[in-house]
Amino acid sequence: MITPMNTKTLNSREFFRSPGRVARLVRAGTKIVVTSHGEELFEAVPRLAKKGKTIKDFEDLVFSDPKLDRDLSKKVDEIVYGDL
Repeated sequence: MITPMNTKTLNSREFFRSPGRVARLVRAGTKIVVTSHGEELFEAVPRLAKKGKTIKDFEDLVFSDPKLDRDLSKKVDEIVYGDL
């Protein structure tokens, strides 16, 4: 689910003279549209938060839990890559 982002418009002078304010806004999830003479120049957009598990998390689970099926890695490869 994508959450809507707050948007704030700043002119280029405000943007470059207030880096601390800009950083706080972006960290809080606000997209900043920077303008000059009413024309949009660029946007400062917050990074998307990492969601869910990573491949490393999966590898740690599969290869470190002795209770899991020994052939689990092979089965996962068959599902992901098809019959090899």
